[in-house]
Amino acid sequence: MYSPEPDIIHELLGHAPILAIPDFADFSEQIGLASLGAKEEELLKLAAIYWFTIEFGLCLQTDGQRKAYGAGILGGLGELEYCLSENPRFLPLDLQEITTNHLKFTVNSMQPYYFVAKSFGKAKE
Repeated sequence: MYSPEPDIIHELLGHAPILAIPDFADFSEQIGLASLGAKEEELLKLAAIYWFTIEFGLCLQTDGQRKAYGAGILGGLGELEYCLSENPRFLPLDLQEITTNHLKFTVNSMQPYYFVAKSFGKAKE
């Protein structure tokens, strides 16, 4: 359920609407600013953080249900349905874990796991 590259559908349905939310736009910008002048190893870590938050981030709602906020999820009906099912693995959002053990990630197929923040505010923090 992915559209072919260049993926304008992903950009319009995934990124554009959520970049209108100031907290989300700031979150994305902070990751971008952190990349300025970064060394190759740091860029790989930032790319993984970006992937598991801005692209494929999940957080918990106040009722404990998972909520998608990542553009890679929101830009594809199949990924959205899949990430809210019980099929993938769900791990707590942990930047140390991401930058140590998850520098390689799945592109152009459903994600085998997602990192879930306690809230969007906690993900941004």
